[in-house]
Amino acid sequence: MALGSNCSVLKVTDSAKRAAGYRWQVAFRADGRRRRKFFKTQKEADAFAKQREAENIKHGQQEIAAEDRAAVVEFSAQIGELGGSVRKALEDHLEALKRDQESILVESMVDRHIADAEHRGLSYEHLRDLRSRLGNKFAVEFKGRWLSSLETEEIREWMTREGRSPRSWNKLRALVSRLFRDAIEQGLVKGNPVDPAIKKKKVKAGPPPIVTPTELTRLLNVADEMDGELVPYLALQAFAGMRTEETDKIEWQAIRLPQGLIDVSAHVAKGDHPRWTKIEPCLYAWLSKHRKTKGRVRVTNHRKRLEAVRRAAGFDSWQGTHNNALRHSYASYHLAKFSDAGRTREEMGHLDESSFRRDYVNRVLPADGEAFWEIAPVDANEKVVAL
Repeated sequence: MALGSNCSVLKVTDSAKRAAGYRWQVAFRADGRRRRKFFKTQKEADAFAKQREAENIKHGQQEIAAEDRAAVVEFSAQIGELGGSVRKALEDHLEALKRDQESILVESMVDRHIADAEHRGLSYEHLRDLRSRLGNKFAVEFKGRWLSSLETEEIREWMTREGRSPRSWNKLRALVSRLFRDAIEQGLVKGNPVDPAIKKKKVKAGPPPIVTPTELTRLLNVADEMDGELVPYLALQAFAGMRTEETDKIEWQAIRLPQGLIDVSAHVAKGDHPRWTKIEPCLYAWLSKHRKTKGRVRVTNHRKRLEAVRRAAGFDSWQGTHNNALRHSYASYHLAKFSDAGRTREEMGHLDESSFRRDYVNRVLPADGEAFWEIAPVDANEKVVAL
């Protein structure tokens, strides 16, 4: 490696050096400074000068800073122990730098990915997932990093922290993998560190979580006493099978009490598949008691208020154990009451017949089916009861 340039072989005139036995010296430049090295014979001096000149011819005369030379010395042994070489390590690093310059920052790619999803008119719930999982989590975790620099193991570690359940893990895997596939199509990265390196997790099959008539009675009772504005939101999920995303968007104008129907329009429904849902007598009673003429059913400061009601009703782990439990309950008790799977699927907006029983229906006794559809408010002097 070139450490200097233009060596000069000279006789030693310094008396102290001569007294030490040195008769020849080689003058050269290194690290921007003039250097000298002393030898006892001209043969040794000529050999050193010849070696340096050969290095200059082979590698050029560009000087290497002392700290860079020290780094080469420090790491060359470690690299050698791993079966590599300094040259190969530098070539790989140079390639990585070039790759990063052709890439994009993680947060910029996430913004671009979400904007493209919005432009393509993807569903509300999908956009919500992108903003929540990629925008608020993935982009924040790896902010300032080049997308091409992310490695499988660090993504896996992040997913382990964020995706606690198999379903959540698989959702994260799908979203991040899709992000990289888009980047590959745009020529911003060369490979996908997620798929197939990070595997899906098996989701254990089991009955979907539902609430019992007694539990729903307690939930509605507490909501009615603590925060009546929340009752319609809960009742629509329990007695009309509406998704959380749908009850977030539905407006009172779409709830046609005189006709006994709910207009779940394409704007509100999942997958832009509109439907009509029948208002059963118990739902009619709850909606009539808390009816408004316009505006969204979802109230302001919704999450905090709903969480307070759930906890007061004894559902401390709602998000883990009872997430989507009201919609699942609708499917289970509706089928038990009316014995018409086609009607149940149509009114709750679930199009896939093969997954209906697996994902939504829990076997319940006919008596519980009757009790569920008789949960209704009574007069002001009585509590809500399951008749």
